[in-house]
Amino acid sequence: MKTHLRRSAPLVVASALALALALSACSGSGSGGSTTAATPVDPSTFTSDQIALGVEYTGGKAGAADSSLAPVKIGFINVDGGVPSFPESTNAAQVAVRFINEQLGGVDGHPVEIVQCNIVQGEEDAQKCAQDFANDPEILTVQLGMTVLGTGPIYTTLGESKNVVGQGTFNPNDLDQPGVAFYEAAAYATGPGVVVYANDYLKAKKIALVYDGTDPGASSAAQVITGLGPQFGMDIKSVPATNSSEWASALASAGAQSADAVVMSGSTTACVPFAEALQQLGVTAPVETFGFCQDSSVSDALGDYPKWTYIQPLKSPIGVEDPDVQLYNAVMDAYSPDANRAGGANGTFQMFVSQVRALNQVGYDNLSVEAIRDAVHNFTGPVFVGPQKIDCGQYAAQGAQSLCTTAAFPVNYEGSGTWTDPTGGKGLDVGDLALPGK
Repeated sequence: MKTHLRRSAPLVVASALALALALSACSGSGSGGSTTAATPVDPSTFTSDQIALGVEYTGGKAGAADSSLAPVKIGFINVDGGVPSFPESTNAAQVAVRFINEQLGGVDGHPVEIVQCNIVQGEEDAQKCAQDFANDPEILTVQLGMTVLGTGPIYTTLGESKNVVGQGTFNPNDLDQPGVAFYEAAAYATGPGVVVYANDYLKAKKIALVYDGTDPGASSAAQVITGLGPQFGMDIKSVPATNSSEWASALASAGAQSADAVVMSGSTTACVPFAEALQQLGVTAPVETFGFCQDSSVSDALGDYPKWTYIQPLKSPIGVEDPDVQLYNAVMDAYSPDANRAGGANGTFQMFVSQVRALNQVGYDNLSVEAIRDAVHNFTGPVFVGPQKIDCGQYAAQGAQSLCTTAAFPVNYEGSGTWTDPTGGKGLDVGDLALPGK
């Protein structure tokens, strides 16, 4: 590893614990998490095909990483602990690293260590996280979780001093950052995906759109959807709800009772009050929303998942017969069976797998910011639980150099545990609809 990785005493302690769970917290008001030991999962929990698939995606070797070796640190910044909050991403990061360290050989046999910092209240937390990582020479690469806010200070502070990969582009400033790569377009794929699905599959022309006005990511997605309406000859009326009691009035104001389709943009906490408001108003139009509503807490609260269309930037974590999805669920079953697997969880898991693939490609002895960045940006797929092909930088001329794909994947819930993929696994081609000015 080219960058200095001196084994100080604290690092020796950390590496000894890394195979169980490597999670350390940076200081500051936004930090969170603690190093926690856990019993390794027996490799026989997984089939040989599942381990082989994991090795194929990470480029590692079957078996445990060597806990006596120095860890490879990955900085991880997530929005967790405030409003909005995505704790499922924090949990998925821990699960992914445990699986990689215990079953897939880490990075060239070295255990991976997460250095986590949470954005709780806003940009000051993001600034603190970025500064801490910038000052840590042992962190070469930083992964952004559900950073629906705070990325501006992160980009400004880190610049190109670290490799930065993101889970999804949630805001306009995410699209055009030099040296940054996103393997999901997030709102810039799911937003257009909602419109394409409404046009191609529902033949809808009048759309009632309601969104969580307290969630910057939900607001951005709503803006994307609304902006595409004229291009598809759609009348889209968008209304925010700023608390759980406002969903019914927002739906009524948006014209949901006479619309061809209803769209809800919001995270998991919005799903139940939105569903209850639909029932209260007697809305019968087809409903589109995002994968956040596939959280089991939604089905627990409502008695089952609502019969909606769920659109997300990667494959559905439930109801899809796909080897990647089956492996993801096997890992979650083994390491965190009661955790939320939807929302930001599967995307975070996906990006840790992708980061480790890049690190293994470079090799521990050759790790540097530039080498990792090249490996991340030159990867063409397939992406774990994602598209078969990506091309980072393909949209640079359109002002979105950070985007590597604009894939979107819909899945319909039919009731009684039956999920159907209307695209047959191909996903929706939203093309450059995700790009600025389109």
